[in-house]
Amino acid sequence: MIQVTKRVRHIFTVEEYMGLQLAGRTELVEGTVYDVSPRNDPHRFAVNFLTKTLQIALPNLTVQAQDAVFIDGWKGKNAPEPDIAVVQDQARQHPTAETTLVIIEVSDTTLQDDRSKVELYTMAGIPSFIVNIRGQIVEEYAAGSVTEPQAHLLGGSFEALGIIIHVDDLFEKDLRK
Repeated sequence: MIQVTKRVRHIFTVEEYMGLQLAGRTELVEGTVYDVSPRNDPHRFAVNFLTKTLQIALPNLTVQAQDAVFIDGWKGKNAPEPDIAVVQDQARQHPTAETTLVIIEVSDTTLQDDRSKVELYTMAGIPSFIVNIRGQIVEEYAAGSVTEPQAHLLGGSFEALGIIIHVDDLFEKDLRK
């Protein structure tokens, strides 16, 4: 006879989550702790390109890669770790929705999860983008909106905080269709 065990869900506040000693990379979304998928080469390439480009273009802002942003009040307690967040300088504090100017998620195998997180970001007032590695497209989501994203295709560009980024630059040339 197969014995089925009940899956136990632990709900955490941001403060409790930050105090946990967890192995591996995790993030807190809607009070639940999730493992973060390992990064592959196309993901790493796009994150590194965007981080460097935005750091050079926005020297008076902080461009953080894969670090927590605290978002409170919508769908529970949240400390997601977007691939890139451009924030007002927060030397000693984690950024919040109020101090985060834009978020970019780079998605290869986690597109549906990233789209769920983008809903969290946009409803908190943060404009957001998803770099869809497999589709070789950038999806742009307006702050405060859950409507269909604006699509930016290969050969095109998009604007984040006044910086023009060419979609082709986000994908390694040998991985393009």
